[in-house]
Amino acid sequence: MSGQLLYSLLSGGHYAIAGLDLSSGTLTSLSVPGTADDMNPQVSPDQRYAVFYSNRDGDQEIWRLDLVDLSVTQLTFNTASDYDPSYSPDGSKIVFKSNRDDGYGDIFIMNADGSGQVNLTAGRSTSEDWDPVFSPDGSKIYFVSRLTIGDPSSDEIFVMNADGSNVQRLTNNAVPDWYPAVDSVTGRMAFVSKSAPASDDDLFVINADGSGRTQLTTGNGDEGDPAWSPDGGRLVFVRWNGSAYETYIANADGSAATLAPPQSGQQLGPCWWTPLPATFTPTPSASPSFSPTTTPSATLTLTDTPGIVASLTATPTQTVALPPPPSSTKTRTASPTLTPLPIASPTPPGATATLTSTLVPAVAIGPLEILEAWPVPNPDPVELRFKLAGPTERVTLRLWTPNFVCVGRLEGGPYAAGWQSLAIPATTLASAPLGLLYYTVAAELGGRKSPRRAPGRFVRLR
Repeated sequence: MSGQLLYSLLSGGHYAIAGLDLSSGTLTSLSVPGTADDMNPQVSPDQRYAVFYSNRDGDQEIWRLDLVDLSVTQLTFNTASDYDPSYSPDGSKIVFKSNRDDGYGDIFIMNADGSGQVNLTAGRSTSEDWDPVFSPDGSKIYFVSRLTIGDPSSDEIFVMNADGSNVQRLTNNAVPDWYPAVDSVTGRMAFVSKSAPASDDDLFVINADGSGRTQLTTGNGDEGDPAWSPDGGRLVFVRWNGSAYETYIANADGSAATLAPPQSGQQLGPCWWTPLPATFTPTPSASPSFSPTTTPSATLTLTDTPGIVASLTATPTQTVALPPPPSSTKTRTASPTLTPLPIASPTPPGATATLTSTLVPAVAIGPLEILEAWPVPNPDPVELRFKLAGPTERVTLRLWTPNFVCVGRLEGGPYAAGWQSLAIPATTLASAPLGLLYYTVAAELGGRKSPRRAPGRFVRLR
């Protein structure tokens, strides 16, 4: 079984977004809602973001998760409830359900940044419209309409133009039809329905025009939340096992349904995900400066995704040309010499034996700045030492594998200015392949989070 999924995983009494590698069974936590529930993640076409709905601010709103740096952005702000977001094929638009106008539910569309929100079904004030998805070419939107409020058996699938015009009914049955999922290759739609009013919820498929209704699964427990693989060859969905929903993978015709690597906790809303590879593009804003002191320091401003840990050698009169990263033609000049730093021999603050320090670019919010950070090995735990220019409410540390899968997240605070530390249990480091991990550091002050995490550093952990 190959590929990777995102879904909402029930853990600690609340749902968080998690990533699952189907080949290895490795599960990665991608969101930490705390006392809220992050539901129904849907990945952008470029695989950079996932939109979801959550009650993080007290009611259901649409949020966006950056799948590279794991930052979260709220896209809708109102006292009503917004649900079921989904991207357009080009990633420029998001459709979702909101009950802000008629109290039941309408289909809204907005730009990918949350601007330009428009009600597409404002004239349908006696039905509850929900669960919208785009057609493969972006010209149509499919959605479910509950024609009799409060009666799920009246759910039917409709289609309309992307501007809300020309609404057409696709299904007309004595049983509910819901949870549409469109195959981007063939345009066929998978959805959930019943063979009879008292039967289980099973998977069905129809053509884009509503014809060719075919049942794919039968009598294995209620099923829901289907999603096609990118090549249209497989379906992922959830199935009730008597106490919780679990994730299954089947062929496009419903055959060979196989339980995904099992996890503790109910799973909902699975979708396919192709993680982006880690990249590193340093762009110095100025030449690093060096002052030969007991613990030398330097300031190097980097952008984009994680880089490397570097050692700083006290040679203030030496000028060297640093080699560019792969696929880059840029060169940079710096006073210190930068070489990879093994975790086994960092120099903690105040040491006099060597003149070696770890460079970490500044992450600033007003007076806040992470000046330096380095891992200090102990049998258990390993410590990450970091220096703050001013008081900080919270510092967040994330650990990443070389293929940029988050394997740990730690928080600490509040902290005063100066040197502080976070303990990293050895068990958190156990998944580090070849003893290598990235780490990223972020900070929060006055309720505001840093807009960019400090680029991570390759560290040798064993």
